[in-house]
Amino acid sequence: VAEVSGGRAAIQDGVGVPAVGFRAPGYSLSAELVEVLGDLGVAYDSSVLPSPAYFAARAAAIVFKALRGHRSRSLLAGFEMSLAPRRPYFLTWPPFVRGAERVGDRNGGLPELPIATIPWARVPFLGTTIVLAGAANAVRLCRLLSSDFFVNLELHGMDMCAPDDPGIDALGRNQPDALVPLERKTAAL
Repeated sequence: VAEVSGGRAAIQDGVGVPAVGFRAPGYSLSAELVEVLGDLGVAYDSSVLPSPAYFAARAAAIVFKALRGHRSRSLLAGFEMSLAPRRPYFLTWPPFVRGAERVGDRNGGLPELPIATIPWARVPFLGTTIVLAGAANAVRLCRLLSSDFFVNLELHGMDMCAPDDPGIDALGRNQPDALVPLERKTAAL
């Protein structure tokens, strides 16, 4: 509870408006976390990334690091959420079990606003995806989502950082979008 409420307070202090929603780091939810969100009066959750491809890539990266003798700080949790609906829904626990109880709120469940993925392939549609695709391909990607009535585009601060911003150059090896010039990022987004 302290960690979530402290994070919400820091966001409010930083941007000057209350944080009404929540997104878990690493797209990992648990029944306990959802109950905490409900107890804190969070209006919605946006922690679910319905992308088996993302979770498979993350698992491969963790295994690759282990084979090279390095320990990953990433958690390999939440794979069941990779099969979640792409449209908004109410969270249940266990997830997606027909007839399971809605959780996270005393008034019928916590709304889940899943992060956008490309239809059929379920490839994550994030600011990072758009930046790496470039402006022309970003338009093509957006067209793939044009028939969706709901698109939740997740953006990170990194999406608007320039390669020469302090500390960004150190991320270039592990995060290729860090090296994309700000002008190209802006054009794509």
